[in-house]
Amino acid sequence: MPRAIRHLPSAIFVSLCVLCASAVISRADDGWSLTTADFKRQTVNLRALDDTGVKVIPFGQTTQTTIPLEQFLQLDRAGSGNSSGQALRGDFALYLASGDRIGGRPVAIANDQVTWRSPAAGELSIPLASVRGIQRGQETPAFDAARTEDVVFLANGDNVKGIVTGLEGDKVNVKQASGDVLPVDLATAKAIHFASATAATAGNASARAFRVQLTDGSVVTAPKVELAGAKLALDFGGQGGKPRPIDPAQVVLIEQLNGPVSWLSARTPKESVYHPMFDVAFPPQMDRDYRGQRIKFGGRDYARGIGVHAYCRLTYALDGTKGGFKVFRTQYALDEDAHKGKVTVRILLDDKVVHEVRDFPPGKLSPVVVLDLGDARTLTLEAHPGGDAATDDRTRWHIDTQARLNWIEPALLKEKPAAPEAPKPEAPKTDTPAEQ
Repeated sequence: MPRAIRHLPSAIFVSLCVLCASAVISRADDGWSLTTADFKRQTVNLRALDDTGVKVIPFGQTTQTTIPLEQFLQLDRAGSGNSSGQALRGDFALYLASGDRIGGRPVAIANDQVTWRSPAAGELSIPLASVRGIQRGQETPAFDAARTEDVVFLANGDNVKGIVTGLEGDKVNVKQASGDVLPVDLATAKAIHFASATAATAGNASARAFRVQLTDGSVVTAPKVELAGAKLALDFGGQGGKPRPIDPAQVVLIEQLNGPVSWLSARTPKESVYHPMFDVAFPPQMDRDYRGQRIKFGGRDYARGIGVHAYCRLTYALDGTKGGFKVFRTQYALDEDAHKGKVTVRILLDDKVVHEVRDFPPGKLSPVVVLDLGDARTLTLEAHPGGDAATDDRTRWHIDTQARLNWIEPALLKEKPAAPEAPKPEAPKTDTPAEQ
């Protein structure tokens, strides 16, 4: 034993051993932030995830604890949990009917399957019926729900329409109405949109699922996720019904959908009403601000929210007792590029105003709003540019206002979060110097 350690007092030596053991535990993973259904966050070491819950060791402790799925909201890598807008790696992105996306590059299209190579997940086989399209670069495509044929958009502005019958040797084969098959060089393609996506469904939108983000920017929704040992089993769809093992180091976010919390931005509004103040229109954006960029405020990025430009009214149908959601929770703030003007904010249940703040100013984050839903059938979020709030006549609004509002983390909750603890009074300060 080295001389320096041989002469240490036994109590100090034992303490060093405990610290070393704790360090080994902490190095077992890169560290995660755990958010529970009450929106409380803590730093943890992730040990396992299965049907019984999430097994973690909280920071500074050595004892493992299990968080039931009924209390689990999300896990994210420390500092990366709000990185939903991260850039996709790879030349292309594969967009699915579920709203998921996978970065990488197409390898082949054959037998109603797309073979895709992902930087984080390796080679995948995805059913063609669940694919909306393939897009080059970081641009988010706009898919035409009424499209009745496939189309390959070329970088020079032209396009080739027909039926995509295959992809091999970097050639996209498009069968045209005449029966001829036209090979299109993949290097000249900007995007491929598939008509078959119009018939695809995203599955049961109210069933429990998990949304997983990978380091390459891919976002995958799976009905089940398991972490055991050194591998995370993730269902990409296809793969012969077998989940794909993923290195946990490639995972930056695991979020439970339709568990104790249901994000409003993931639900389809029953009604969406938008009146632009001028000729430029900014319709509502889900999980983005009014310009389609990540929602930010006070130096923090928010993965979940709704960006609107007043006047905007969004109405959602509630599931009532069937869905089990008892409470609505949100915050709001004007976009950080809004430096003047004020917005009137309203929340309505069954067309009855239950929360209203007139002339809400920029540069301020609202307190957390928690509302009991009761037996309400609809929930409405309204942003008004101020002035006469009782009229749709734009001449009676504050038309010079920068009416850019973000609803931050609007969510339906199955249980009402506990009120935050009152701060404990500090001990009175004295002039007596502390003992050494």
